[in-house]
Amino acid sequence: MARGLIAGRAAFESDYRDLLMVLAPAHDCAQRLGLDPVVFFDELAEQVAEAVPDYEVSTNSGRQPIAAVIRPFARRSDITPKAFNFEVVESPDGPEYRSGSPGAPRTWEELQTRLGIKPD
Repeated sequence: MARGLIAGRAAFESDYRDLLMVLAPAHDCAQRLGLDPVVFFDELAEQVAEAVPDYEVSTNSGRQPIAAVIRPFARRSDITPKAFNFEVVESPDGPEYRSGSPGAPRTWEELQTRLGIKPD
């Protein structure tokens, strides 16, 4: 996930809300897997901040380090598919996350492709 946030830096720097739309399904997924989203996102924030120390995003309060956006997001209780315009579809391989926005990547793999990230 850290690689995706780093690769998508240009898209996320200009508007933090785009970042939140990517983080929301990961938050939901962490909960479904029984992970603590706060621990998961705190570790993610640290990884991204260590890899790219000058990574900042534009927020309503001005430019903020990306970690200052990721950490509080993990603590929110209003993150639902409806609130963040995504859906969870059960597939034979388990849940799939899809954006509800027209033209948006429909799967994580499609997002990775658009960002130029090579799968492991």
